[in-house]
Amino acid sequence: MSQLRTTSLIQTLVRNSQSVSCAESLTGGLLISALVTPTGASEVVYGGVTTYATHTKFKVLGVPEDVVSEHGTVSKQTALAMARGARELFGSTWAVATTGVAGPGSHEGHQAGTVFIALVGKPESEEIIQIEKHVLSGERGEVRQETAELAVELLALELDNR
Repeated sequence: MSQLRTTSLIQTLVRNSQSVSCAESLTGGLLISALVTPTGASEVVYGGVTTYATHTKFKVLGVPEDVVSEHGTVSKQTALAMARGARELFGSTWAVATTGVAGPGSHEGHQAGTVFIALVGKPESEEIIQIEKHVLSGERGEVRQETAELAVELLALELDNR
């Protein structure tokens, strides 16, 4: 992961008096680890949760059970609900969520490497929502690492465009 990009992201959040939190499934803590590495992170990173099991998505993040029953855990709808849940839980300006299939096999009819990343934010009065779907290649660890990198990049690009 680009330490320079993550450091720049943290500096932008500090400069803008904004904060971030995350909800992870397939990345299992890689995203929060990347976010807390740069100096200054303690000012703007409010926290992260790894809700690997489906029931923890319900209990910790408040993901509606009907969202999962209708769309599955590997879906843009679940990623969005996870991000909204993290933003609510931590009271942050921004929240990023990751869900998907790291592999090696498929899950819920999705091939290994299928990931969804959701970003929600409310830096002013209007909610901002971005959701990306990626189909990545590589071994399990590579898919997880690349997903965390893509999540950092999604937030960094949104902040750069503001």
